Amino acid sequence: MLTERFDTASCHCDSHFIDAWGRDRPEMDGFEWTPFQRVHRRCARHMTEVLTQSLSLPALLSRLQAVALPQA
Repeated sequence: MLTERFDTASCHCDSHFIDAWGRDRPEMDGFEWTPFQRVHRRCARHMTEVLTQSLSLPALLSRLQAVALPQA
């Protein structure tokens, strides 16, 4: 979705998962606005693969902008 920027410090996630060693871990450990080219620095390996290989973030942004701001 497209949205106005907001202060990511106000974000909070209560989701947890059980890791390979049986530990209860938080789903998210932080939030920030991140350029597409730095996703690999902020996301776990599998999520990075989804966001950079299975999905094209630049193409998705273009599609969202086209819907939100149709050409006259």
